[in-house]
Amino acid sequence: MVATATEAAPRILWPQLTRADLEHLTGPTAKFEANLAATTLLRQIEAEGRPASADDRQVLQCYTGWGGLPASFNLEAGDSTWVERARRLQAMLSAEDYESARASVNNSHYTEVHVIEAIWQAVERFGFTGGRILEPAAGIGHFIGAMPRHLPEHRSITTVEIDRFPAASSRRSMRPVAWTCGSRRSRRQRCPTTGSTW
Repeated sequence: MVATATEAAPRILWPQLTRADLEHLTGPTAKFEANLAATTLLRQIEAEGRPASADDRQVLQCYTGWGGLPASFNLEAGDSTWVERARRLQAMLSAEDYESARASVNNSHYTEVHVIEAIWQAVERFGFTGGRILEPAAGIGHFIGAMPRHLPEHRSITTVEIDRFPAASSRRSMRPVAWTCGSRRSRRQRCPTTGSTW
């Protein structure tokens, strides 16, 4: 997804993401269950063709991605609890979505809000006071969601995400609140030499 905020007055901003919103996401089990809840809800929202409500956004923003959760795809693990979770995930996703999710294990890592806040503080200390903001791996939108409130007022913000779930979720949950968006679905490309995808 590619989304760009265009200059408009007055700009209605998205709900601020805070540490308290995500404090319950401790450990792989909580993250797995939050990912499943968000995926289920997104399917419902898309089937109904509606924007996400405030309550929906609370669930969608808890999606952490599959990085750091490789057990979610291991159907032959020694831990029967994780095998059952892996089966639940595989059963709920289409083959295309399952492969996309599994491919993201190596590079779709969750960043805690306090780390995001520290990065924004550093950006401001480096002297950033205006201009364009590019988030080239936006995920669910946590970096933009936790941006200090005074920064997006007069900025152009562009986000890019190739994974289907984060792109669709952020489009559904943030478009009606925040941005004038244009989106396009990117296709994964495979390197003929290494076999890696991007």
